[in-house]
Amino acid sequence: MWPLITLALAALAWLLQVTLSSEPGFSLWAAHGQWLTPLALGLSALAVAQVLQRLLVSLLRGTLRYRSGAGSELLQSVLTILLYALVAVVFLHWGLGRDLGSLLATSALLSAIIGLALQPTLGHLFAGVSIEIDKPIKVGDFIRRDDLEGQVVAMTWRSVKVRTVRGSTLVMPNSEFTNRSLEVIAAEVPFRHEFPFFVSTEHPPGQVVRTAMQVLQSGLPGTLEQPGPSVLLVSNDPANGTLRYVARFYTLRYMERAGMVSAFLERFWYALSREGVSLPAPPAFWPVWEGAPGLWSAGAGGGAGVAPLVAVGPGGAADLPTGRPLLRPSGVAAGGAATPQLASVLPGLEAALNGLSPALRQALQRQAQTLRYGRHERCEGPSLRLLVAGRLRETRPLAEAEASGDLALLLAALADPAAVPGPSRRLEHEVYQALVAQARQVLGPVAPSLCEPIAALTEDPWLAWQALAQAIPEPEARARFLQHAPPHSNRVLHPGAWVGWAHALGLEPSARECRVSQGCTVLVWSADTLRALLRQASGQDQAALLQHLRRQATGCAGLTATHWLAWLRDEDTLRVA
Repeated sequence: MWPLITLALAALAWLLQVTLSSEPGFSLWAAHGQWLTPLALGLSALAVAQVLQRLLVSLLRGTLRYRSGAGSELLQSVLTILLYALVAVVFLHWGLGRDLGSLLATSALLSAIIGLALQPTLGHLFAGVSIEIDKPIKVGDFIRRDDLEGQVVAMTWRSVKVRTVRGSTLVMPNSEFTNRSLEVIAAEVPFRHEFPFFVSTEHPPGQVVRTAMQVLQSGLPGTLEQPGPSVLLVSNDPANGTLRYVARFYTLRYMERAGMVSAFLERFWYALSREGVSLPAPPAFWPVWEGAPGLWSAGAGGGAGVAPLVAVGPGGAADLPTGRPLLRPSGVAAGGAATPQLASVLPGLEAALNGLSPALRQALQRQAQTLRYGRHERCEGPSLRLLVAGRLRETRPLAEAEASGDLALLLAALADPAAVPGPSRRLEHEVYQALVAQARQVLGPVAPSLCEPIAALTEDPWLAWQALAQAIPEPEARARFLQHAPPHSNRVLHPGAWVGWAHALGLEPSARECRVSQGCTVLVWSADTLRALLRQASGQDQAALLQHLRRQATGCAGLTATHWLAWLRDEDTLRVA
């Protein structure tokens, strides 16, 4: 816009100069160019500078470095300053006829004053020039120094702008940026992150390393398969009875590595629990000091239910070493009795075994193996499982999802929420945010208001995408939106659901994939163990369990007594090929 305005003003100035010079009353004045000719020349020079500056910026942004997002604003600023300075010199020398040598000589004092005043700014400018020449960093790289770490988002003639892990933007002057050592992590180069964890020396290191490697290779979000992860045993701590391990993985998402470590530790805890390995418990002893505040002492008004912090030796308080910590077992009350632990509550166990005889319930619980899984882990295997806590997501074929009528039911509920009875559902927060983000691209600001009622009526991401697609009138936009839809429909399993029975009974050719939606607990039996146990059960218990499977085991709604008896007799003739 501005180059066009400047060109128009320059053309108007030249038109006035030509017009006025032809008038008898103004010709002498206009011919000498007392003000009109210099104005026209100045506007022309400014217009030329602006046009050249736009062409220069276009050429720079067309380079591969700028197209990849790694371009710097510093080079544009420096070249723009040099261009305008060159145009100013040409205008002063040829346009106004000034002697630049004498002009610079007479302004030496002024130049010195301006140079001293601009010394910090010039320092930042020259530091920025050195950064541009050496190219130690580029936009998109990550930097780390002391407590500072972040991603470079812009580089100007004066400063470098860094987005920190907290989401704020830090402006670092160029001179501050170059006067100290700085760690640079290139955006396109995998970064190896490592972190320690501790496991008791009672457990074999090979088992711990194997379990940790299985977790690292289980598809942790953000981690790379190549280069591959690794686990090292680095040291031991005799005082605590633990071994120190270091887990290492590579990632291109440097700023998100804390979340990756959190995901690893969560899955690692569940994986160790399934292996019968536990992370170190709190120290068996914890320190207290003589002279602790009387508020915490039962003998000083702390109350009958508060254990004293100060332990007293056999000879009384005189035996206590002054100023040194004492050690007392944790979890032991003042009277020396261990604090009882509450039994874990399994909300789905009672509902799943309701109607069975007490003897069969106890037998099922004795023969079951209790396994725990973390978020996004796979709960798979040939075993038969009962979900007793948490939630699972079971993948179902799209043909089954489309034929089940769930989409029609959801659309009817959106049109009239009172028309469809039943408990309300809710999409997970991460799924809901992804749905809104994709909907904004095709529906604009009305997307959240359309997504909210859908998210309140279903737990299946695939159904949510399909339902929202009905609100997109343009076929091309709808197709573009559905490209980001989940590839499979998911059925959410709640406590009390039986898993793996459809495949074990021969009703389905393969077991369905199940992923943990949140931390869950399952009871697991092998098919042979459970078959032998149920053969000894009464006919009433078998009929009750058969009804449970028809209602709560996916794929078993059409289970018949013939299939059930054939499975109990271990007959494979009814199995699906």
